Amino acid sequence: MIGQLDRIRNSERGDFKRCMRRWWWGWVEGLVPTGVAEPDALWFGTGIHLALANWYRPPTKGKYKGDGTRRGIDPRDTWRDYCKDEVRYIKSIKPKTDGDLWTTAEELGHAMLTGYLELYGKDESWEIIGPEYTFAVRIPDRNGNPLVICNGTFDIVYRDLVDLLIKIEETKTAKVIDTGHLTLDDQAGTYWAIASTILRKEGVLKGKQRIAGVEYNFLRKALPDDRPIDENGQALNKNGSVSKTQRAPLFERHFVRRSARERNTQIRRIADEYEHMKAVKDGQLPILKTPRQSGVDACRGCPFFEMCELHEQGLDWESYRDMMFEEVDKYADHR
Repeated sequence: MIGQLDRIRNSERGDFKRCMRRWWWGWVEGLVPTGVAEPDALWFGTGIHLALANWYRPPTKGKYKGDGTRRGIDPRDTWRDYCKDEVRYIKSIKPKTDGDLWTTAEELGHAMLTGYLELYGKDESWEIIGPEYTFAVRIPDRNGNPLVICNGTFDIVYRDLVDLLIKIEETKTAKVIDTGHLTLDDQAGTYWAIASTILRKEGVLKGKQRIAGVEYNFLRKALPDDRPIDENGQALNKNGSVSKTQRAPLFERHFVRRSARERNTQIRRIADEYEHMKAVKDGQLPILKTPRQSGVDACRGCPFFEMCELHEQGLDWESYRDMMFEEVDKYADHR
């Protein structure tokens, strides 16, 4: 049955809600720029995610096999191996100002992971009970019949030995840490909703155990501030006075508790969005463009911007497409 259903993943859902035209070209037609490397921000976030995944993965051999409080490979070693064939420059925040600074990705990532380890250590209160997990789950329609396959990969699931809650961890790298929207976050909310079902089926969760919510683990893309600080943690000038320029925290963790009702809402939303996408594919709804959303430039970073301009002007955008893009199967790694 799985092979007969369409597939959907969070990144596709995000593009659809950001701009239908971007979604159509990127997911329905499967277009990617020819010969263009993965965007730096995405590449950087993937590497940090991989480094921390290897760090929190419990040993699989030896006397400590399966001990969820033991840690794996130093994340800086994984990061170094990840960067060895790449020379990329990432825009970060200057240590003493609010301005931008271009630095090598390897240097920035190493500094971030070093600061992370200095702050959190080995996270002795995190007992890992489920590793990173790639899934393919059937999502039902309103009548309970299989509608679409949801693909994705959720991060580690762990037991917090302080409050004894079971949580799913979601690592995020960003220039600015923003927590205001997390109660409505689709990505981690989807992973949380699906992880409980999968891990219960796998026997990881037993009895009345459930995943209580999502622990967001933010790492801000910035080099450390080497200025001295006072007893309140405020950066000081050379003369010992408190600086007028205080930087935002480099790291932050934010827990969002989730309920059984929210789980049903998340699953229903996946189905609703797929049905909306299918209506567009079937020609029942038009393909809309969304150049701006609530004051935010939705075109920023879009790989189809120049082609979209030609399309808007009624010019020969198809020739541009054929010359600048190639078709790929973005679900190939999930089939």
